[in-house]
Amino acid sequence: MRPATEVFSEWAQIGKDVGMENGHSAAVSEIIHSAMAHVEISESGFSAIDAGCGNGWAIRLLAQRDDCVSAIGVDGAPMMIANAKQIDPGGIYIQADLENWTPSKPVDLVHSMEVIYYLKDIPGFLSKIRDEWLKKGGVLAFGIDHYFENLSCHDWAEKVGVQMAMYSELEWREMVENAGFEIVDFFRAAKGENWAGTLAIVALAP
Repeated sequence: MRPATEVFSEWAQIGKDVGMENGHSAAVSEIIHSAMAHVEISESGFSAIDAGCGNGWAIRLLAQRDDCVSAIGVDGAPMMIANAKQIDPGGIYIQADLENWTPSKPVDLVHSMEVIYYLKDIPGFLSKIRDEWLKKGGVLAFGIDHYFENLSCHDWAEKVGVQMAMYSELEWREMVENAGFEIVDFFRAAKGENWAGTLAIVALAP
């Protein structure tokens, strides 16, 4: 098995990052819509981080909002960050190991799409988001396609050659709650006739 950041850097070099945007945009729109209903927006606006931002498309989606004052994209794949900076030279994109990186100040919203199950220590990362990334009462909103109930994903790790954690919907719920979050929305986004949908979780930090 190869490191996910290495594989995704290669994907970025051959343009697969655009396909990822096209494939995930419907689910991300639903997830962000749900999350923003719970974000406490101050007079100055809200701040956000996208964990595993790829070429930065979700960050640019958030930055288009009039009430977004800061949006930071972080990704471990060097070429994904290179693509993000090329597309959006004025944006803030950081190449870093998600599990070891800490923002300079906490934010109101942490978003992540199709990333968390690649990490080595998922409970530890969730706790880090709670303690170091989010303000009190901040919102964590993430989506994953690789979960037990989605039968079509069970051979992805072998196909891609990358280690992927496989958990059920209940196990994901328990992990988030055990990290101290209060789940406020739990649903399948962009569900289709032949697609189980993206498992979407929106939760509040204590």
